[in-house]
Parts: sequence; C-alpha cells; structure tokens
Amino acid sequence: SPPSTSAIHQAYVGLMTQTASNCRTAINLVLNDPEYQLSPQLPIAVASDAARWIGEEALVTYDWCHAHFTTPERDTFKSRWNNWVSILNAKPWGGEGMEDNNYFWGYMRNSILWGIASWGENTDAGPGGGDRAREFLMHGYATRFLNWMVSFHPRELAGGVPPEGTAYGRVMFDYHLLPFLTLRSLGEDPFARIRFWKESVYYTAYSMTPARTAGPTGPELCPQAPANWTWQQFPFADDERFSQCDYEGIRQADYSNGMLTYANIFADRDSGKLARLIRNTVNQSPSPWLRAYFADTATASNFAFSSLPLDYFAPASRSVYTRNAWSAGTSSLVLSLGRSPSAGHKHFDGGSFQWWRNGRWVSRESTGYVGSGESVTGLDGVGRVDVDNAVAHNTVLFEGKATINGEDGLPEGNAQMLRLFANTDFLYGAADLAPSFRYRLPPNPCRYDWPYAQNAVREFVYLRAIETLVMIDRLTGSGDSGTYPPNGNAVNCFNNFTGVVRTPAQVRRHVIVHGMETFTQSGGWYLSNSGAERLAVRPLAPASRTVTVINERNAATGGGAQGNVRLDIGASGAATIEFVTVIHASASSGALPTVSLDTVSTDRVVNINHGGVDYAVRFQPGVLPQSTMITINGVAVTPPATVAPLTPAEFNIAAFDIDGNGSVDAPTDGVMILRHLLGITGNALVNGVLGSGATRQTATDIATYLNGLQPLLDIDGDGQRHAATDGLLITRYLRGMRGAPLLLNATNGSARTPAEIEQLLQTSTVQ
Repeated sequence: SPPSTSAIHQAYVGLMTQTASNCRTAINLVLNDPEYQLSPQLPIAVASDAARWIGEEALVTYDWCHAHFTTPERDTFKSRWNNWVSILNAKPWGGEGMEDNNYFWGYMRNSILWGIASWGENTDAGPGGGDRAREFLMHGYATRFLNWMVSFHPRELAGGVPPEGTAYGRVMFDYHLLPFLTLRSLGEDPFARIRFWKESVYYTAYSMTPARTAGPTGPELCPQAPANWTWQQFPFADDERFSQCDYEGIRQADYSNGMLTYANIFADRDSGKLARLIRNTVNQSPSPWLRAYFADTATASNFAFSSLPLDYFAPASRSVYTRNAWSAGTSSLVLSLGRSPSAGHKHFDGGSFQWWRNGRWVSRESTGYVGSGESVTGLDGVGRVDVDNAVAHNTVLFEGKATINGEDGLPEGNAQMLRLFANTDFLYGAADLAPSFRYRLPPNPCRYDWPYAQNAVREFVYLRAIETLVMIDRLTGSGDSGTYPPNGNAVNCFNNFTGVVRTPAQVRRHVIVHGMETFTQSGGWYLSNSGAERLAVRPLAPASRTVTVINERNAATGGGAQGNVRLDIGASGAATIEFVTVIHASASSGALPTVSLDTVSTDRVVNINHGGVDYAVRFQPGVLPQSTMITINGVAVTPPATVAPLTPAEFNIAAFDIDGNGSVDAPTDGVMILRHLLGITGNALVNGVLGSGATRQTATDIATYLNGLQPLLDIDGDGQRHAATDGLLITRYLRGMRGAPLLLNATNGSARTPAEIEQLLQTSTVQ
C-alpha cells in the first residue's frame, strides 16, 4: 500500500506488480507536484535542498516507470533534468573540495542516476559532445567519485566516520547505494575502490550505544522509563535531532539501507557479518526495493560484538572508541581527538570526549542545530553562545576559544596524533591540538588563527577495570597577540585581530567537563548523577585554579533549553600550565577512588586506589609528553611514542598486498612480486598491474615496499630469492594451487617442509 504522495514507493509497486495505475501516480507526482520541482531552488547561489530530497525519487521513477511515460512527458522530464543536473554539477557549494558534504553526495548520486536512466536516449546538445547521459555519468562517477572522492578518502574519510556527524553524515550510508549497486551490476564495483564502506560498518558498531539509552532530560523532557529508551550514537557535529524524544538515527532509512547493502556485498567478510548483526540488534527497516534487490531473508549473523577489539581508531577524524567490555552494563567512550572538516556542518570540538555507561550518558556534548538559536550558557556563566561553541564540548580553550578551523580561516590543519597504545588494562592516547588553532607556515602576514594558543597537548589514560579516565592537558599560552594586525606591521588583512594583548602567562586557559545534571561537591570530587549512574570529576592541577559549575540551560523549551551541566576549570599565571583531571564513572552508590597528585624527583604521579588495587600514571611536566608510564598493581608499562592502528583483524594488511588495496591478487600483486624478483624496476614494475583502489601507486612506493619484504620473499627457505622458485611459488599459491602441484619443480634444496611453505604463504596473503 504505497503512500499516495511518494513517487518512489508508487513507482516501485508499479514496477514489481506491472501496475500502470501506480506508475501513473508516480509520473504525475514527478512532473506536476511542486514538491518534485527544483526550479525555485536553483537560483540560490549556495545549494539546492530539493535536489537532495527528491532527486533519487524522480530519477528512478523515470527508469522504473519508463514504459508508462508518454513521449511528450519523457521530453519534458529530460529537458528539466538536463537543465537541473547541469546547474547542480556546476554549483561551488557541494562541488570539489566539499567531498565531506551532504550536498556533494546528493549531486553525485543525481548525476550518476540520470546518466544511467537516460542512457541511449539523451542526446540533446550539451558540453559532453551531444551525449548528455554520458556527460552526466562521467561527471558523477569518473570526476566526482574516482577523481575527487577516492583521493579525499585517506585525508578525511579513513576510518569510516562521516565528517558531518550523526545527523547529516547519515547520507553517506545511503545516497550512493542505488547508483553504485547499479554500476556494480554492470561490472564496475565502486565499493572495491576505497575501504570507506567497510570502515563505516565498524564506525557504526563502535559509535552506537551498547544498549538502549535513556532520552535526554531536555529540551523535550523525554520520558525516562526504560520502555521509552532508544538506540543512540555518540553525537557530534551539527546534530539537530539528537535531543528529540524517541529519535533513533541508527534505525532511519539511511543506516538501514547501508547495513543491508554491506551485509550482502561483504557477506564473507567480518564487516558484512557485523552489518547484519547491527541490523538485527537495532531492528532496522531498510527500503523495500533494496530488500527485493538482495532477496534478503537472512536474519542471523554468525558474529558477535564481543569478537571485536575493545578499541577502534579512525585516523582521518582522529576518533578513538574505547570501552572496558562489550556488554550493556559497562562503559563506552569516544575520544574525539581531531575535528571535522570545515565544509558544512561542524562543531568546534577537537579534543573532546563523551562517555556512556549502563543505559545512560554520564558525559556528553551539548547538541543542537547550529545557527538556529539553540544556545548554551557562555564561558564562566557569561552570556549565551551558539551550540557550536567550544564550551558545549569537553575540550580545552585559550581565552575562550577552542579549535577554530572554518571560523576565522585555515590554521595549519587537524590535530596531530602523537601516541596511541592499548592493551587489556588501559588505553593511552596523546594528540597535539595546536595545528587547529595556529598557522605557522610561511608566508603568514595575515594569519587568521588564534594568537593566544602556542601549544595544546591532550593526553588520555583510560583505566578499564576501574572505569577511570586520567586527563593531562599541557596548555602553553602565546604572546603573539601583541604582534597581530593592527598591532603588527601586516597590511591589507581581512578581519584584523582586535583582541586584548596578552603575555603567555596572562592567557586564560580552560578545561571543560560536562555532566548530565547538577554537580555537587564531596571531598574534592564534583559529582553529577544520571539516573542511577554517576560521573565523578576530580581536578588535581594546577593548584591555583577556578572551578565554576555552569547550568547551560535557561529555559524549559526552545533554544535556551539546550545543554547539560558543566565544569569550567580555568587557570592562568604561567606560560605552560598542566591541567590534571581524574574522571570516574560508576553506579551512583559506588565507592569513589582515592586519588592524589605527587611529585617524585622531577616527575608528577597521579596515584589512584580503587577496590584495593593501586594505579599510577607518571609523567614529566612540560610542553610535550616525554614518557608517560602507567603502573597497575606494580606492573609498569610505558607506551611507545608511536600511533598504533587499533584496527579490526579485517584491516590487518597482508604482507603480499603490494599495492595496498586491501586484497592480494595474482594478476596484480603476484605479477609485481615476480617482476621485482626478475630485476624489473621503474615504471615497468607497475605498468598495467595496479589493483583497483591501490594506495601505493607509484613505482617508487612499490619498490620501497618490496625492498622491505626481502626476508619474506624467500619462500623455500634456501637463503635466496629467485623468480623461478620463490616467485613461482607465490604466483601458484595466489592462483589457488596447493599441495604437490604448488611445489612441483619450484624449490631449490628447500629448507622448509611443504607444510611450512604453505603456512608462510598463507600468513603473507590472508587479509
């Protein structure tokens, strides 16, 4: 029973049942209903909302109900959409450089769909040499996806986190599905080009709450009874609907369609099994045409959340997801050490964290729709500020501002990960947030950055067993405010700096920590309950500090009802200040840890005792971390100064994945290994054999990688590497040969047994 106002539902029923009346309803809608017309939106210089909302409906209606259009109706439809898609593709907002933006994805989808739907009959004059369908298909797929999106992935999408957040970022799970599945059925598989699709499944698993969650207490005053609890995700960016009662973004069509698709096209991979598990867990409802396309009736998944690692790192967004167990009654956290790109919906939340425990948020950013009038109380209780302001997030501030990308210009870039390490007892991460504040690259006479910030390093230590986070913030003020325009000599600058001149020691710095309800004090702790759960915050340094409890709301409804309750922890008086904060989550009746901050030699030590077990985090004061040591019950571990990938087993790159595209194949990787063993170098090494989605693409990159594999290339163990033996063994194995045929005349006095040879080949090729 399709809705009478939905063209795509009517067209789907008309297609599947071959019912002309349904197609006639759909055709009348896309030709005559004002909701399906783009022309009123197109003169707007910025973007077309309607192009996102109804483009797919109109274009698949043309395809699915093609036989029921009259010739004049087809001509009218083609004329309109040729004009509209041409205009959309030329719009700067949603064009190149905005690959993270939902308009970009909508325009890419429309261009591909219209190229396919009108193929062979759309030859009006146009810039594509008369073949408009080819013009649109090539722009949508070759230009927008293959040229722009594929190169954008490692910079801003690696890890699968949608840059526009949990509201607008959802389209990255859906807008591409119909055009990409169509291309896949025609022999070109976009899903094999980049790893984002599989990564986004893992992002979804780690970002969703382990169980249904109590709704927010404001602004809607949602019912708090467990029967009203919903599936939620860690919110970020411009999340305009998070605070609405009964809203479950992860059960919307976007996520539902994405998980259904990935469960089927990656069915033999962990990501596919995980997608099906997510579908079943939250009871998603994908579109009927995707269910029909896959003939999907499977409900079970031979996969469990508990088979995943406790930690996941998305390198593009610098998001670290961690927990103490895969169960509903424990803690799940996200450490948002980077920031979203600046094209579109965003918040200034670099360095933030959020915390969920046992069905409740215990620390969460204050969400809202940027620029809509939704606001929170300003820093130290002064005034009101938009929800995108840094004080709405658990981050650090210099003179009231945090990471400013996209506000005043372009500082150096995203935060830089310094260290990341995890074991069964703890997770440790450190990031330098300063590049998001400052631009120090020459020439810089007019630096539109924030001159009060010199260095900003945030360290997290999450102690799993006691659900405790130790936060060390090394914040160094800058005296550059005295040399900025108009105080300095630069001329012709846009938005001259007009702030107060400060010395480094005078710069006021803050650490922001949110709770869900009013904070009370007890023995140095600041306590905020959330139902039967509790967040406990203990500021330990600096000794000279202010702690202000801020209620971010000033109204029961409307824009002023946004927000939670927070602590503004502030200090000044030295060029570099180390803020040390211990944060603990537990049941509200649970015992609090015993904590202290001591000095040992020149080091500082955070001592924690909880449940009779001693914990210590030892660090050196100063601008940058040197060696931070974590001791648990007498066992000390010093994390290395490296960034561990913290990726699922599916993404552990096989050694013989020479081009780095996520798979090991005979016609690509096998040929390059063989050429290398034959002494072939330069472009001849890689010509014609790079796999789809290769991340190592130049002869130099490939040669460097192969040179690092030398010990592994001695397959038979004779101490040498030869194309006629080792290369032949590798090539045969990749082509599926095993046992005696694999080894026939391909070893040279082998020091390895046949079983050992097969084992080495397996471990080097399994992805």
